Amino acid sequence: TNAHDLRLREKLGQRPIIGFVGKLSGAKGGVQLLRALKEVQLERRDVLLLVIGSENSLVPKAQAVVEDLGITDSILITGKLSGPELAAAYKACNVVAFPSLCLDTFGMVNVEAMLTRKPVVATCFGGAPEVVEDGVTGTIVNPYDVQSMSIALREFLNDQGRADAFGDRGRKRV
Repeated sequence: TNAHDLRLREKLGQRPIIGFVGKLSGAKGGVQLLRALKEVQLERRDVLLLVIGSENSLVPKAQAVVEDLGITDSILITGKLSGPELAAAYKACNVVAFPSLCLDTFGMVNVEAMLTRKPVVATCFGGAPEVVEDGVTGTIVNPYDVQSMSIALREFLNDQGRADAFGDRGRKRV
């Protein structure tokens, strides 16, 4: 399975994709990411949030926010993935978001995204700033600042050359 296959199978075409791994829970910054997605859509109507995780990744609070914001058609949940399928999901993304509010000490998502040459918009909390080099392999944001997060995501979605350069530097860093 490769990224092209995932895009074909899910009929995604060339839609810009923001990747997120795990549950859209409060601790992981899910609500903030959903609000940022809505902001990104003001400019990029066709953007998709690819949630790489189990079917119950959309926790009840996040589901309520999705319905309230009217973004149900902008979210695709992959189900649990591993190995080549997980790598293909990362590769299908234009940018990966890691908006965790809890103090994740390391955040493997950042490393996995960088390994697949994807820029990361990561949280300023916990260990993410030690993994993601701000302005080099990604952008560090305060997830509570939804506007800044949406701007950082849009910058990668709107400039493929920039996204590729950050992704290449991320791969080298890993």
